[in-house]
Amino acid sequence: MMLNSALAPKMGSYRAKTSGFTLIELMVAVSITAVIGVIAATILSTMLANHKQVLHEEKSLLALERALQIMRSDIEHLAIRPLIKSINQDENYVPSTDQNQIIGDESRLEFSIYSQQPSSVEIEQSLNRVRYQLIDGALTRESIGTDYPSPNQEWRSDILLYEVTELNFSYFYDRWENSLLNDKKYPAAVRISLNTKRWQAFDLIGKMSGVDQ
Repeated sequence: MMLNSALAPKMGSYRAKTSGFTLIELMVAVSITAVIGVIAATILSTMLANHKQVLHEEKSLLALERALQIMRSDIEHLAIRPLIKSINQDENYVPSTDQNQIIGDESRLEFSIYSQQPSSVEIEQSLNRVRYQLIDGALTRESIGTDYPSPNQEWRSDILLYEVTELNFSYFYDRWENSLLNDKKYPAAVRISLNTKRWQAFDLIGKMSGVDQ
C-alpha cells in the first residue's frame, strides 16, 4: 500500500505532462496553419483572377458580336437605287446603278441605308449615310442623317470595337472581289473580315436585299 501511494504522485505528474503541447509541437502546429492559410489565399486569389479573366473574355465577345450585328444590319438595309439616265436609242443599253450610293474598297465602306421610325402620327422614313473604317486600331462607324451630306457637315462617330488589327471588305458579284466594280450593278453581298488582338479570323457576310444577279 505504501508503494502504491508513493508512485501515485509520479504517475499523476507524468499524465499532466503528456496531456499538454511542447514548444516544438506548438511551433509545428502554427507553421502548418500558416501554410494552409497561404495555400487557401493562393487558391482564392487564383479563383478570383480566373473569374475576372472569364468576365473580360465574355465582355470582349459580346462587344465583337454587337459590332458584327450592327454592320450586318446596316448592309442588309442598304438603299438600292437605279441610276437614271437617257437611253438615247441605244439598243445595247443596260440599266445600271448609282455607284455613288455605295463607295468602298478593301479597307473602307460607305453607303446609304433606309430606315423607318414610328412616330405618334405615322411611320417616318429616312435615308442616312454610314461609313465604316479602321481608325487607330478601332473599328469606327460614322453616320449622318442625310443621304447627300455636304463636305462641311459633321458626321457622328461611334467606336464599335477596340484593338482591331485588320479590317477587310470584299464584294460578291460572280465571285468575291476586293473592290467595287465600276459600271457594274451592286454586289449581292458584302463580306467583312476582321482580326483583333484577342480574336482571329472573323468573317461576316451581309446579303444586300433587292440585288438581282
